[in-house]
Amino acid sequence: MKKIMIVTGSLGSGGIEKVTSRIANYYQNKQYKVYIVTLLSNSGDSFQTINNDIEIISYKKDVGNNISKKLSIFSWIKFLKKIFHEIKPNCVLAMTLKIASLCILSRRKENIRICLRETSDPKSKVRNRITDNFLFFICRKIDAIIFQTQWEKLCYPKFLQKRGLVIPNPVDVKQILSKEKTKKIVTMGRLMNIQKRHDVLIEAFSEFSKEYKDFALIIYGDGPDLEKDKELIKKFHVEDNVIIEKPKVNIHEKIADSYMFIMTSDFEGLSNALVEAMLLGIPCITSDWPGSDEIIRHGENGLIYNRNNICELVQCMKKLADDPHICKKISNNGIKESQKYQPDIVLAKYSALIEGE
Repeated sequence: MKKIMIVTGSLGSGGIEKVTSRIANYYQNKQYKVYIVTLLSNSGDSFQTINNDIEIISYKKDVGNNISKKLSIFSWIKFLKKIFHEIKPNCVLAMTLKIASLCILSRRKENIRICLRETSDPKSKVRNRITDNFLFFICRKIDAIIFQTQWEKLCYPKFLQKRGLVIPNPVDVKQILSKEKTKKIVTMGRLMNIQKRHDVLIEAFSEFSKEYKDFALIIYGDGPDLEKDKELIKKFHVEDNVIIEKPKVNIHEKIADSYMFIMTSDFEGLSNALVEAMLLGIPCITSDWPGSDEIIRHGENGLIYNRNNICELVQCMKKLADDPHICKKISNNGIKESQKYQPDIVLAKYSALIEGE
């Protein structure tokens, strides 16, 4: 039986974790022996639905919490060397550039195919250019790369671009019967304003709600800026209209009747949350993060505004609130995109690259 190992940070509620679970379940259904290795969380901390026969191996369970941050890189390499040697997977899929580098440094002489899935904007403000260039050098021995967008690919050196393909995320949205739309605006994402910019959304909604008093905003997410976002809600006096909810397993059912979905990120890889909302037929507004125009065609299947331009965002919100015809057009065109992200089609492309076929 062939073996595949997926190495990631955790199995929490984010987009990387969702895709990890879909790839793992896909390979398990293909009769592979599947292992998921988590470097940042315990195996029991999973938010995702993982098939029973998939084995989750936790770095923390193996070494405990006694390793200092300065020594964690060396400890990760030692840990990966050990499990590579014991399990001898046919192929390894690393879910970030840093993890791919660790896997390459841990490969020893085992004949293991190592692939990388890039998950974010390589030129974003949270990525260190010097560190990335060093990691690119280590990854010169990578076997294949999956890019989510053409933008991501163009951010890589040409010698690595040649080893990769642009493949969209597999997005699985169970068809929910169309509900009558309610005056509800939703978003999903980690509460981390350096990226997701919920602070921009809260301020824009406070302006929007002065005229459109019957709308509510629901933010589904958790993260380090929870308290800051709650303070902003109080500052703008929108406590009665803005709710922050924890991530939900049945999130599609929760948001299906929403009037609009808004993404205010400064950067993304390829947003699962945005694509899921589109496929549910929810009219979407997004900021112009690099790569957003590979998903949204302005005025056709969504609206795009200039990042951090609160006035422009408010105008987009008003346009959807006032014009049912543009809402219907955007909704219908969003649903038509489903074939592009259908898991069976996308994961077959993943499989060909991961396995080297």
